[in-house]
Amino acid sequence: MDGDGQHDPAFLPAMFEEMTAKNADMIIGSRFIKKEGFQSTFARQMGIRYFTGLIHQVTGATITDPTSGLRMVNRKLISYFAENYPKDYPEPESTVAALKNGCKVVETPVIMRSRHGGKSSINLNRSVYYMIKVSMAIIVEGQRKHAGL
Repeated sequence: MDGDGQHDPAFLPAMFEEMTAKNADMIIGSRFIKKEGFQSTFARQMGIRYFTGLIHQVTGATITDPTSGLRMVNRKLISYFAENYPKDYPEPESTVAALKNGCKVVETPVIMRSRHGGKSSINLNRSVYYMIKVSMAIIVEGQRKHAGL
């Protein structure tokens, strides 16, 4: 989970139960399933929708909140990510890596809060860089050879 106060750790036990029940390799807490709580700014929502579409094009999967930092993975993915975790903006790229490696990724509804501390690394000046960098990372990750986990 991110350290900016947006994510409520009270959701972790339910996420673990759902991940176990669905035999998932990764579970992502999505603010967009029930649309409750903080939904982000309009500009960020447009960027998130763009990444949702790009990830769908690359993997065939629909992930409603690919930038969510509230996620949980199993031991298999922990082992994989210990050596292969993306550096800058890992959430969308790591989701693609999991999907392309044949892992089951599910989302569950959560309620996020507005940022309680710190400030985003993505500001107006860096947003163009972020969009290009993450788009390229998703495309490259989608084209990599994956052994399957």
